[in-house]
Amino acid sequence: MADKAAAEDPAGEIGAKRLSLRSLTLADAAPLAEALQASREMLRRRLCWVDEVHGLADEEAFIRSAAEGRERGSSLVCGVFDRQGGGLLGVAGLSPILTSHASKAELGAWIRVEQQDKGF
Repeated sequence: MADKAAAEDPAGEIGAKRLSLRSLTLADAAPLAEALQASREMLRRRLCWVDEVHGLADEEAFIRSAAEGRERGSSLVCGVFDRQGGGLLGVAGLSPILTSHASKAELGAWIRVEQQDKGF
């Protein structure tokens, strides 16, 4: 089921004037790997998982995991895309989303290094 969810975007898109958010699909794995590689030095200072990601297979596994979390309702991970050029700017997510007695989530996001300080 997660492979099917990771292959398409059932959640739709949330758009603003300059960017859009949508679920990551397997087609986004290569651009995600490239964005991470280009931003690795900057992200390494802020995110503990950066050095554990080594390429396309890791990004595909991340996208599948994000799809599973979306299906369970425990997390929501979206790619952040440039609305004009369509390129992947980064990733934003809410996790974990607790649904029993209280709803709490942590918001995390990163924007690729060359798009920093441009109002995204």
